[in-house]
Amino acid sequence: MERTVPTQSLRNGILTFNGVAYNLATSMLCGAGGNQPCDPRGMASVLRQKLWNLMPLGNDPNVGDGSNTEGFAPAFRKH
Repeated sequence: MERTVPTQSLRNGILTFNGVAYNLATSMLCGAGGNQPCDPRGMASVLRQKLWNLMPLGNDPNVGDGSNTEGFAPAFRKH
C-alpha cells in the first residue's frame, strides 16, 4: 500500500509553493503582516525532524505534490 511522505527538502524545513522555496528557519514571511519569523524559537525544526525521522524516505516521485510530498511503496519480498 502506497503512502505519501515528506520529500527530503521538506524534511529539511524547506516548503515550496508555486515553485518558490521558503526556508522556515530563516523566512520572515509569516504573521499578519507577512514580516515576522516563521519559526522564531526553532521549535518546528526540532519537532519536525523527530517526527519525520520515523517515516521512510519516498521512493515514488509520481505520487504527492512533486515539491513537498512524494510516494512511498514498501518492497514486498516473496518467501
